[in-house]
Amino acid sequence: MPTRRRGSGHGGGRGRLPVALEPREVDETTKTCATGERMVLPVPSPPPAVPSGRADHDPYRNQPSRGSAGGHTGPPSSRPGAEPVPCQDHVALPSSSQPAVSYRDKLLGNATLEESPVAATSSPILVRKPPDWYFTFYIRTGRLGSFHTYPSLDGPFKSLQEADDALDRHLLNLTDPKMSKDSLDKLSIRERAVRKALYFPDGTRKKCLEPLDETLDEIDLLVRALVDQYNDDHNLSGDLALQLKDIQHEQFFFSEGDLYHHFNFTAKTKGVVDSFFAEVKCTQGEDAEMVARCFSILRPHDDGRCYGCQNNGAVDMKHPNKADAYCRGLVHEYMPSLGGYHIERRVESVEDEEERLRYQFKCFDDPRFMAEHFS
Repeated sequence: MPTRRRGSGHGGGRGRLPVALEPREVDETTKTCATGERMVLPVPSPPPAVPSGRADHDPYRNQPSRGSAGGHTGPPSSRPGAEPVPCQDHVALPSSSQPAVSYRDKLLGNATLEESPVAATSSPILVRKPPDWYFTFYIRTGRLGSFHTYPSLDGPFKSLQEADDALDRHLLNLTDPKMSKDSLDKLSIRERAVRKALYFPDGTRKKCLEPLDETLDEIDLLVRALVDQYNDDHNLSGDLALQLKDIQHEQFFFSEGDLYHHFNFTAKTKGVVDSFFAEVKCTQGEDAEMVARCFSILRPHDDGRCYGCQNNGAVDMKHPNKADAYCRGLVHEYMPSLGGYHIERRVESVEDEEERLRYQFKCFDDPRFMAEHFS
């Protein structure tokens, strides 16, 4: 599995994408981002880059800090009177005089990967968050209508129901016998509450200071699904297909109530490793989806501004120079802060925690309490 260096700020934590938080209220005068229906439109190739003194630098070399990773230092353009930069939900259509050229055609025509335009994948990636578990599954739809699961579960499948059934079987196989329904049903209500508070369904202790199973790292699974979706959309296979190598940075942020994730990663094709940027927009609710809005190679001179990343500590995240290819956030938008709260990280043995929980749930052995609250 590819290694990853986490972006600073709110994007890390046990390989799990963050729980959606309510965004900070934004002044009405700064609301210039157009939110609308999802559209995936072709775009023209970017114009030739203007040479600069930084054209040959490593795109992942640390840049001078433009904002504290732990604080909310505003960017230079946040001075009074500066105009907020809107996020763009649509990209421009190519002119009729410039017919769209597919990514695969460029590769087959001996064009370099750096000539590929900013693009987005066509189909949303479905999100599955099993109740009581600590990880997330993804399902993407193939170009020919098949369904692929992440992690891979012997697919592809002919229908979405088959894919969901495969996920259910996978969860059942992961379930520890002591956490099975039959085992829990044999316990008293109090003891059942204690055990479910101690362990995940696979027997992993919930209050665990060690990293959880990295093979179920949902960030890796999501980026892998994005790369596979891009290959499928552009009919790339074999040596022409992108292969995920390394995830460098990831950051999430809200902009005008919408949740976005930005990723930097490397992938190789035909033996050549290149750096990439991707953006996904997340829909909330029971049927959550990840919609890829940008998938772009990063050139050494790319240094696009993104207030969503910069304002929340991810100053090393690299973005394309094409300003309307992704949501850049607004100047005055920041993620909610946990300032003033104390998060206790005491080390507690399983035996001590079990004893504490048993005392905490003693009310479940009280007939009057049970009659009053559960009758």
